[in-house]
Amino acid sequence: MFRILQTAYYNGEEVTVHGYNKLTKIYTVYNEKRDKTYMLKENELSLSPAKTDTKEVRDSNHVNALQDSKTDHSLDEGYKAREDRLKPIKKALSNYIVEEIWEMVDYQIAKVCTKNKEIYYAPFLNYKILPKFAFTFDDAVLLCLGYKYDNGRSDSLVYLRRLLNMNYRKK
Repeated sequence: MFRILQTAYYNGEEVTVHGYNKLTKIYTVYNEKRDKTYMLKENELSLSPAKTDTKEVRDSNHVNALQDSKTDHSLDEGYKAREDRLKPIKKALSNYIVEEIWEMVDYQIAKVCTKNKEIYYAPFLNYKILPKFAFTFDDAVLLCLGYKYDNGRSDSLVYLRRLLNMNYRKK
């Protein structure tokens, strides 16, 4: 599902880092022992094992339900909020297999796979699908820019795409 980037430590336990968002500076990490995924800031992770006194280490098995829910509550809300934002995209692409979705302020780009195993990039502007699919991620970004600033009618967008030798597929 995810590509493992490296191993790190969170609260004295080993976790695997699966992703990093440069804009928000948040890591996506997975703890195999607890079978949980966390969204953590840079200062919450350690790349080397923490040297702690055994008296100070708290046994995680004896954490009550209230403490456990407080630990992961904000992370679950962030995950649920993203899933809610992505619902219109997944609904618009129900005929395709959605592999990945990128969000960039006003633009959203989904990497989709057809039944014939062809890969396309579906551009969205404020979570509304644009009428053209792109063959490359770069072309999808250009389509988003063209539709945002000129509703896709600009000749400059056509010339730029020809210059970069980009094609598109109508929906």
